[in-house]
Amino acid sequence: MGAFVVVGWYQSSNFVDLLMLAAIWAIAAVGLGLLMGMAGQVSLCQASFMLVGAYAYGVLTREHGVPTEVALVAAGLASALLAVLLSPVLRIRGFMLALATMALSLLITRAFGTGSWLPGGNVGLGSIPPLSLGPLTLETEVQYLVLCVVVLAASVVALRRVFGAGPTRRAIQLIHHDEALLSAFGRDGFALKRSIFWVAAALAGVAGAIYAGSVSFVAPNDFGLADSFALALAVVIGGATRISGAIVGAVIYELSFTTLGPELADYRYVLLGVIVIVVVHLFPEGVLPTRADLGSLVPQRWAGARPRRERASDRPSPALVEPDDSEPLGVRIEHVTKAYGALRAVDGLDVAIRPGALVALVGPNGAGKTTLLDLIAGEQAASSGRLWLGDRDVTTLAASARARLGVARTYQRIRLVPSLSLRDNVAVGVDKLVLEDRLPRLAERQRAAHADAALAAVGLAGRGEEPISTLTFGERRLVEVARVLASRPRLVLLDEPASGLSVAEAEHFATLVRRMHAGGCTVVLVEHDLAFVRALAEEVVALDGGRLLAHGPTAEVLATPAFQEAYVGVAA
Repeated sequence: MGAFVVVGWYQSSNFVDLLMLAAIWAIAAVGLGLLMGMAGQVSLCQASFMLVGAYAYGVLTREHGVPTEVALVAAGLASALLAVLLSPVLRIRGFMLALATMALSLLITRAFGTGSWLPGGNVGLGSIPPLSLGPLTLETEVQYLVLCVVVLAASVVALRRVFGAGPTRRAIQLIHHDEALLSAFGRDGFALKRSIFWVAAALAGVAGAIYAGSVSFVAPNDFGLADSFALALAVVIGGATRISGAIVGAVIYELSFTTLGPELADYRYVLLGVIVIVVVHLFPEGVLPTRADLGSLVPQRWAGARPRRERASDRPSPALVEPDDSEPLGVRIEHVTKAYGALRAVDGLDVAIRPGALVALVGPNGAGKTTLLDLIAGEQAASSGRLWLGDRDVTTLAASARARLGVARTYQRIRLVPSLSLRDNVAVGVDKLVLEDRLPRLAERQRAAHADAALAAVGLAGRGEEPISTLTFGERRLVEVARVLASRPRLVLLDEPASGLSVAEAEHFATLVRRMHAGGCTVVLVEHDLAFVRALAEEVVALDGGRLLAHGPTAEVLATPAFQEAYVGVAA
């Protein structure tokens, strides 16, 4: 970035004005960095919120004489209000979300450009009063630059405090990598995305208002789809995973247009394309250095800090690591059917699992076992029938709400967040426990201590800082179990927990399941390894073709001719 600053200073006739514009765009880019970079929601209508903010400021101050300080706040609120109206679009993900927000950007630009209802029409709104902060009226580029730097600093500090640390940071990472997993651990991912969308829009509205006050003019074509793309590129260039990266990216983007000089100005987009390609290949995390990058530049003799002294408050109290007095949850399934067109994965099933039982769901492939776990967890909705957890009818209850009743699960395919350490992956379970109001609000140190205790319980003591990439397959299974243990569940759903494990790892896993069950919870597991089932389960629910084949003590069910014929094709 330093090279761009030097060249931009040399080529620009008004370098302060250039920096001011870069800082204005950086305010909007910071909000987009939170939404797109950290939460993984690709939005291409951020410049439209700047347009709304700029016009809100201009109309309120010029047409209605509203004080500029009030109009600045109102501009942010107007953009946030528009985001509220548009937030249902966040229910889609990936390239479909990008396409939808592109369409919104085009729609908003066209509405502002062709609407006779707007002062100035498609020509634009001029003679906009400059910003005044108390007795001070901002009249120079330096004053606006200082204001932008203050707004940027305050925004970064506030966003890091609210969204960049603790349970909210972990929840945002789950939104980015596995939103369904966030719901499985008790939090509404859509509500969190919506709040981030509102904040990003409000920051863009404030940036638009500052722009309108600084240049005293705004037109609909000042903030088009191309500008939304530019903001997205700024996030990528600076570093999508870091809030401050968007600032660096915005500065590089703005300065890149002046580095070629007036003679080569037509090639500025070629330069920008080269910058993006170089960043993607050489700096996939963005050009803003990470803490690890900075640490690698420090001599080892300086980097060796003394170990942190453990505080008494860091140690998990017995109340954190021992089972509480919550009653285990029973499951009652009444005439439940799950149909995919003509295929019935679960077909009119009636079964009851008593509280505190350790039950295995067995049956041939396609029997409906995993589908039944998904129905119990609320990750799929039943086509018909009713489902009860304890004494509560949860047929229409969302997965996040069922999780807050004390349901926790593992999956057939291991689902961990690669951007989080072992400790943070397990702390997701602690966050769920707090959401259930079964623990008071805990400081982050206490949550970390609880997560470390759960890791120690599964045999991964002292490895909380390690990334997921360092673990073997079996160790990743253990991290999933530690996450479940940390949430102190009342009902545990395990989907093929012994799959892919060695004999020794499976035996260790069975020991952990017994310990979990002895702590006072109901355990329902899906497993194909009948030896594992015989050694672990008290009861068996046998399914075939989505229907109940048998339910009873393990030895009796596994010995029935009907089960043996369905499972191995011949009755013993």
